[in-house]
Amino acid sequence: MRNNAKAMKKRVKLFALALMGVLVYACGGNSEKESITIVSYEVIDAQYDAEPPVVKFEGEEIDYNIYTKAEFSDGSWAHYIECYGPINSVAEFFDSKGKRISTWSRASECFTQYIVYNYDEQGRLQNMRYLYFEEIEDGYKYRDGYNMGYDNPDAINEKYDKIARDSMEVYFGNCEHLDWIETDSLQYVTFRNKIEQLDYAVVDTFWCSQVNFEYNKQGELARVYEIPKADIYGDNDEEERAPVMDECVVHEIVATDEYDLTYAIKPVESFWASDINGGKYYLEVNQVSQKDDENLYVKRYVNMCTAYEKWYRYGKLIKYKLYPDANASGEYQYWVMATVEESDEGDTIIKTQLSNSEDVTIDTWKGGKKVSSSLYSKYGTELKRTTYGYVKTGVNMRYYNIDFKTKKMKFISNRFNQFDEIFSVDDIPTIEDAMELEYHYSNGDWYNYDL
Repeated sequence: MRNNAKAMKKRVKLFALALMGVLVYACGGNSEKESITIVSYEVIDAQYDAEPPVVKFEGEEIDYNIYTKAEFSDGSWAHYIECYGPINSVAEFFDSKGKRISTWSRASECFTQYIVYNYDEQGRLQNMRYLYFEEIEDGYKYRDGYNMGYDNPDAINEKYDKIARDSMEVYFGNCEHLDWIETDSLQYVTFRNKIEQLDYAVVDTFWCSQVNFEYNKQGELARVYEIPKADIYGDNDEEERAPVMDECVVHEIVATDEYDLTYAIKPVESFWASDINGGKYYLEVNQVSQKDDENLYVKRYVNMCTAYEKWYRYGKLIKYKLYPDANASGEYQYWVMATVEESDEGDTIIKTQLSNSEDVTIDTWKGGKKVSSSLYSKYGTELKRTTYGYVKTGVNMRYYNIDFKTKKMKFISNRFNQFDEIFSVDDIPTIEDAMELEYHYSNGDWYNYDL
């Protein structure tokens, strides 16, 4: 038990780190380049520090549990943030100009995501390398364990623990306490030097994948392409997937005479909130039609998977195609195509179709509220209808089905949702919510991305 705040706030000035330099070179460093050393290092436990410093993540103040900061001899620096409930964490490395050059981020129940960023002489992102250690180790355990029927799991674990640890030591030095980076300055300096030594022209797809960014003579982003990692699961990954799933994955995105490219790197929506879906960054790339006052087209990719296509006219969304997330399964493995129209009466009509169905759903919205929803067959026959009536005390929903004998809609039942302490008028979806909800429902895990 630590007795006071002073014991919990360590400031270490390290001026003689020749031994660390030797360790770095032993890990495969370039002996012609001067080793980077740590000049300042501190660890802060917010529970015990009387006045813990303000810490920001993506520009916003954050409540944290552990905070570590390391400053290097070349002016670059790194910090580590660990939060409570769940215990998610991130380590960020920045160069002397403030550009982020690496992140290690983790949701408490998941593997760590390691990303390294490389910039060209103009300061533009040129390479984005993902490092895989824990996934490779776990994947090979799974593959060999599967083939061997788990006859000797201890031997499998020992074998691939060693493979992963040997590779990680090249990047982090002594990996014995890698899970406790907040107390080990050696891992900071070893990894910081490793970043300087990486050859981005050589990609070992056993341990990493890489996304490259190319620019034209005008300095505009012209091409984004991926060198994917090797398939560590081999032929044992037998999960059935809808054909559209493979169509969603791309390895190259290019600008054309009609379309420009933009990109962004963002933390997922549940970065700090989820111990399973949080703790990750994602790459967003957009193909955007060149300026047109009348028509605008946007095609968005997330982590090199097609997310959606949207068409606008005079600033209004008129059509969209929503693709399934690469991790989706079952009913979520289908794209959604929808058109948005305005009726003469000022109503908004949304027509939606799934890729695995010939039926079309038509929703009618008035004053921002849905008033009806109908299902039509490919022949244009209305099969089902739901109407919505709004009163002060709640929402009345009436359900109809086609009567094939009379070829007319037949009333089936009604349901009244009364406003109470939990459900109120504010909980009724708006037309903006409808597109969002439809998107989430039809595309599995896309909810975790700021789309």
